[in-house]
Amino acid sequence: MDLLQAGRVGLEPLWTAIASAERDPRAMGIAVWRCTLRAVHGAQLDDAVDLGWLTREERAEANRRIGATVQSRFASRRILRRLVIASVLGTSPADVRLESRCLHCGGIGHGAPSVVQPDGTGLHVSTSSSEDTTVIALGRHAVGVDIESASRANDAGEARMARALPGWRHVVDACRPKAPAVEVWTAFEALCKVTGRGLLASEQEIDRAVQEHRLHWVTDRPDSVICVATAAPEPGITLVDVPANRAVG
Repeated sequence: MDLLQAGRVGLEPLWTAIASAERDPRAMGIAVWRCTLRAVHGAQLDDAVDLGWLTREERAEANRRIGATVQSRFASRRILRRLVIASVLGTSPADVRLESRCLHCGGIGHGAPSVVQPDGTGLHVSTSSSEDTTVIALGRHAVGVDIESASRANDAGEARMARALPGWRHVVDACRPKAPAVEVWTAFEALCKVTGRGLLASEQEIDRAVQEHRLHWVTDRPDSVICVATAAPEPGITLVDVPANRAVG
C-alpha cells in the first residue's frame, strides 16, 4: 500500500482511522468492526481504484447509484471493508482477494463473501450499514451481521412487513421472550445472510440457520442494535470501534 500516494489524494485518513482503532491482539473468535462512513467523492473514487482500495466493478456500481451521498456511502463501505481486512491480515488492501460463492449452486459472484488467502484458508465476512455507520464482521466460521435503528424497526409499517416474511416466526422463537422488535429484526437479517441468499432465503433455510447458528446482540449505543449470527461453536465477540474524528479530503 502506498500511504504516501494515499496521503496526496486525501484518502490516508481512512487507513489512519483503521490503524488507530484499539483492539486486543489476543482476542479470538468473531471481530466486529464499527466504523463511521467517510465522504468520498468524484476523483477520490478513481484514486481509490488506482490504489487498489476499490475495484473497478465497485467503482462502476457506485456510479449506478443515484445521488452523491448514496454513491459516497457505497464506496466508503467497500473501501473500509477492504482496509479492515488488510489490517487484520497484515497485508496491503490491494492484495485482499474477496470472493462470493453461492452455498447452493456453487457459483461465484453471488452469495456470502469470504476472503481467499494464499494458504487456502478462508475468512468469512459480513457487513451491514445504518445511516452513516457500517459494521464489518470477520471470523473463521460462517458469520452474518446486521445493524439497525430501533426507531425504524418499531415503525408500524416495517413491523407488518417483517411479520409477513418467511421464517420470521422461527427467528422470534430464537430470541429472548418479548424481545424488542429491533432485536428480532437484526437477528432475522443476520441469519438470512448466513444462508448466502439474504432476504430471498426460504423458511426452511432460515429455520436451518436458526438451528446451526448462535445469536449475539450489541446494544451499547442508543437507538442502535447490532446482531451477530455465527456458526462458531464457542464464539467470542470482539467489538472494535474505529475513530470517527478525522475527515477525508
